[in-house]
Amino acid sequence: MELAALVALGIGMIAAAVWLNAYSPYVSPLSSRIGGSDFSIFMGMIFGGVSYYLLARKSVPAEAEKTPVAPQ
Repeated sequence: MELAALVALGIGMIAAAVWLNAYSPYVSPLSSRIGGSDFSIFMGMIFGGVSYYLLARKSVPAEAEKTPVAPQ
């Protein structure tokens, strides 16, 4: 598995944990400051997606060029 994907996954998970509101077990600092709103799914997707784009923007097209084209 590619290192960029694992790093982006970790960044997305950390961003989601910072905005998580799980009521009694855990309420994150940012979630409690905005009234307890749970934006964890959105922040995890945004931060994970943007970080993956930034980390893998050169390796993914290079890998696509190496992939053989199936005959039609």
